[in-house]
Amino acid sequence: NALQTSAPFVHAVAPINPSERTTTVNCRLVVQRGRNLSGNVLGPDNVPLTGVRAWGLKANPTDSTQTLDTSTFTITGLNPQQRRVVVFQHREHALAATVVARGDEPESLSVRLAPYGTVKGRLIDAAGQPEADIEVKASIYVETKSGLLLTGIEPSFRSATTDAHGRFTIAGILPGLNYILTAKSENTFRTVI
Repeated sequence: NALQTSAPFVHAVAPINPSERTTTVNCRLVVQRGRNLSGNVLGPDNVPLTGVRAWGLKANPTDSTQTLDTSTFTITGLNPQQRRVVVFQHREHALAATVVARGDEPESLSVRLAPYGTVKGRLIDAAGQPEADIEVKASIYVETKSGLLLTGIEPSFRSATTDAHGRFTIAGILPGLNYILTAKSENTFRTVI
């Protein structure tokens, strides 16, 4: 793979097509320093909150998880041309929030955490009959600029089993994130939403 690097993603790429006789290729790559954005985390009562875990504070998705000692944070390496999803979670208080940062925000952020959400539904087959005893899983789905799912958010999924009427309730859903619902039985696995 000609584009392999030691970093998990690449900051700049330029295609080259040298002939067999070419000994030197001059190539100019331009990179720009990313912008930083500061802010603070608040609870639902608008009081600063400490002990919050954050994902997406750094540009490198594999090195972006941090537990905040204070209520303040800094998102680094932002590119106004690319959005970055940043997730804040306080597990002990069952609170979370999601923001989309670009680096061109006019002022600092105030992120207010909210209680976890709940998904309720009913699983039926093509004939409209309830499907009982099926595991329904809600998995976090967040795309990053490198095309990867944002990893490290805990828990990355929640699940429940349908009752005799096909009903299910999944608690612990983090507000502001996209989820994919999948249903799994002994012989089948399918995406619900």
